[in-house]
Amino acid sequence: MFVGLLLALSSVGIDLTALSVLGGAVGVGIGFGLQKLASNYVSGFVILAERSMRIGDMVLVDGFEGRIVDIKARYTVIRALNGRESIVPNEFLIINRVENFTLMDPKLSQTTIVSVAYDSDVDLVRRLLIEACESQERVLKDPAPMPF
Repeated sequence: MFVGLLLALSSVGIDLTALSVLGGAVGVGIGFGLQKLASNYVSGFVILAERSMRIGDMVLVDGFEGRIVDIKARYTVIRALNGRESIVPNEFLIINRVENFTLMDPKLSQTTIVSVAYDSDVDLVRRLLIEACESQERVLKDPAPMPF
């Protein structure tokens, strides 16, 4: 049908070179528009093939820290510990620095700051913190929890 339309336009006397220039310009525009989309898909396949990031890994990307909950061909979903989610284009994960805390070792050290009153018994606070940590089943016995 398309070839028939071109033959009909040519037989009527319409110059098809203008159509070819217009078609080329449209093709270039579409190519530039799809460049990022194609880059994200290729980056997604690279991430999946290399296995440099897996679902469940704790990562830090552009100041956003969280656990990878889903890896799609075009983007990756990272959920912070407070429940916020970030949808990160896969190209961003390939061209930027990503800290993967659990890539080689699934054990992860967590720290927190605890404030107590100035007149608190420091030894009692340390002992209570150790007991609280040891009562949690996901806290490792070796190395033992260590309050500073």
